Amino acid sequence: MPEKTCLTTAEILSAALSLLREGGSFTASALAARLGTSPRVIFRHCPAMDALQAQTRAAAWDLYAARMTEAAAEPDPFYGLALAHVRFARQEPALYRYLFLAPVPPEGPAPFQRVLDLRRGLARTVPLKEDAADRYFRDLWLMANGAAALLAVGECPGTEEETTALLAECSLGLYRFLRETPELPTGGALLQPPERT
Repeated sequence: MPEKTCLTTAEILSAALSLLREGGSFTASALAARLGTSPRVIFRHCPAMDALQAQTRAAAWDLYAARMTEAAAEPDPFYGLALAHVRFARQEPALYRYLFLAPVPPEGPAPFQRVLDLRRGLARTVPLKEDAADRYFRDLWLMANGAAALLAVGECPGTEEETTALLAECSLGLYRFLRETPELPTGGALLQPPERT
């Protein structure tokens, strides 16, 4: 079979995402084999592997962000985001590990900063004071992220329905606590991403 010499960036990124889903990583050789071409054809589109990795990471973030944007339209957008995050980990465990559990590359924002960017503007849709809304999002996010990480590595017990019910219970309990507690304990910045070194 003759080597393909004409590829689009979309084809390359689709193949890279496919390889990530299957094995958690990809090389130029594996990508070329998947596309029926040679690495030199791949590098015509993207001259360096670092740049190809960055484009692939951006494509994976786009998939994640599309789900989060849809979830933000839920009546409780914070719960919607948390639930969509857990579902992404269940449905796309390799991409979840690639985005959230792998070392953060220096070229883009850290995962938590990206999540904070999705959250901006949603606080006014939750009927809580600003500091309580920040805590609600942070605490719910920490619970969801714990479940998602366990799902992504195959260690989360329970079915999707059980995980969803647990997250709903935690969300409701946390919301009620924050709404009914006039003075919240203080301590530390509520929503600051960790410093990157």
